[in-house]
Amino acid sequence: MNAQPLPSNAGQNRREPRPRVLIVEPDPLTMWSLVNHLARRFAVHSTPNGGWATEFLEREPIDRLILSSALPEVDLLRLDELARARQPGVRTVLLVTARDSVALPHAVKVEKPFELDDLARALEAGDWERHSA
Repeated sequence: MNAQPLPSNAGQNRREPRPRVLIVEPDPLTMWSLVNHLARRFAVHSTPNGGWATEFLEREPIDRLILSSALPEVDLLRLDELARARQPGVRTVLLVTARDSVALPHAVKVEKPFELDDLARALEAGDWERHSA
């Protein structure tokens, strides 16, 4: 599944490319919500599994990585490491539930349920460290 950015009138005079986001989320409803909301601000790519995400990350650099804690922990670690190897400054968000104990060393944890606008602002923030505390 590959979501293309929606056309936007905002920032038409701007020539800067939008940050590239890869979303790896097995839940179809969560995926749909993330893709449709974030495509307004980012160039969004998405997949429900780690296999396609691995192939994509081997070919394409990204700026942001959104991972679901529903993925196997080995996939989470591998995807985060692969994204960082290709693009050291990548920002990783780990979507978790209150019961999750999984952690990634460089990821910001965002607990479900969350506000999509808050997630988008955190992904855009230049002061990523402030959002990762």
